Amino acid sequence: MRRRRSRTRAFGPFASNPTSALMRLGTLLIVLGLIYSWASKPQSWRWLEDNAPGAADGQMALAEMGPSSGGPSTEGTPVAKPAVDETVVAAPTDVDPAEREQAQHLFEAVSDKTVLAPEEMAAYWRLMKWTRAQTFAAMDHRAARDVPRLGLLEQPERYRGHLLRLRLHILRILDWEAPKNSADVKRVYEAWGWTDQSNSLYVCAFTELPAGMKTGESQHEEGVFVGYFLKDLGFQALMRNHAAPLLVGRMQRAESSAPAPLVAESDWHWLWMGALVFVAISFVFAWLRLRRVRPATVAAPTAADEAEMEDWFRSEGTADPIDPAHHRDL
Repeated sequence: MRRRRSRTRAFGPFASNPTSALMRLGTLLIVLGLIYSWASKPQSWRWLEDNAPGAADGQMALAEMGPSSGGPSTEGTPVAKPAVDETVVAAPTDVDPAEREQAQHLFEAVSDKTVLAPEEMAAYWRLMKWTRAQTFAAMDHRAARDVPRLGLLEQPERYRGHLLRLRLHILRILDWEAPKNSADVKRVYEAWGWTDQSNSLYVCAFTELPAGMKTGESQHEEGVFVGYFLKDLGFQALMRNHAAPLLVGRMQRAESSAPAPLVAESDWHWLWMGALVFVAISFVFAWLRLRRVRPATVAAPTAADEAEMEDWFRSEGTADPIDPAHHRDL
């Protein structure tokens, strides 16, 4: 008697056929698209930079810190500040050789990668005084561009007291009431942020908040800062010691919007929408194929089959095992 074997057909969204190969290729392309979108953002590689936290780490670090100069931070909902005009107070600046020489003696008390100490405040207020004696445009004309952050960390003495220009992506702005000082400053603002050249933090102190900017712990502002480099400010965050260049100067609000986050929202939306559409189409194809697949059926035995089986059982005990006829019946 001949044995009937039933073979099942492979089915499903990843069966071995050209359609499943196309599905696997599409899935691979979606994964590669997500990886490319993540890797194409400079912020994605901030973890490679040493000595200071990146922008992502910086946001967590900022939550643990107060103002660098020890002033009280503003609590509550950020409030929009009124427009201000540049206030210029007549005073000598670093252009004066005598003033510059006096400042060098004050800079000798400055230590890097430490908190702002009381003995360093004389140099701090001297830089603030220079700033208030000039307009933003005047300082911008003399400021150095694209100074590497690594240079400020490794050779702070070289840049101390020099004008630098930063395009800053601001993460937070704090304000505090200043104690009595030689620059006659009443309130100080601090902007913490990063630049296109470095994803690590900078601290920029100024006395006049640009129109439209707000104070608060979580900000997404764009600014152009021109100021004097004082020191590498040390602070602790995320159980580690970090340092951020501290500058004193003037801030202007940039017109363009804040930079895109780690992966742009629009990129995520388009990629995930494409992935969902692809998965939906894959399941529709799988369902249609499943409907077309018919289960393998085994025919019911006929009377001739039953008679043949009974004859085989009767002859099983008497047939010669090597009889060709016996094996042919099987």
